[in-house]
Amino acid sequence: MESWAIIAIVAIVFGSIVSIVRAGLDHELQEKKMNAALRQQEMESGVAPGTYTGKRARKQAEKAFRTAAKQERYRRRHHLDDINDDIDEDEVETERERLKKGIDNLQQRIDNIEIIMKSRNANGGTKNDDSTQSGT
Repeated sequence: MESWAIIAIVAIVFGSIVSIVRAGLDHELQEKKMNAALRQQEMESGVAPGTYTGKRARKQAEKAFRTAAKQERYRRRHHLDDINDDIDEDEVETERERLKKGIDNLQQRIDNIEIIMKSRNANGGTKNDDSTQSGT
């Protein structure tokens, strides 16, 4: 009976070790899945991967946030927002004028291309078609 007792004890110890190792591996797998899901959410929201999962990246994000907060306080203290608002409105007007001129220029180019294409079609082909036929 001693052999059966030893076998039973060995089986219990072996089974316990297997279950403990399996539980540890399952825990590591769950942790990896959670980190992967967190990184995916970070990337979808536009945050650099690792911002919330890595210590170094978290410290960099906190530093950037503090810097931005300091800059905002400085702007408020020195009333720079009021000055920038006036400049932005003037820049928007000039930007609109430039865009309108650019659109008009592009429209003229499109019209010119259409005229050229119509004239080529009326002449019976393009220069590329003539050169490839004479080359063969």
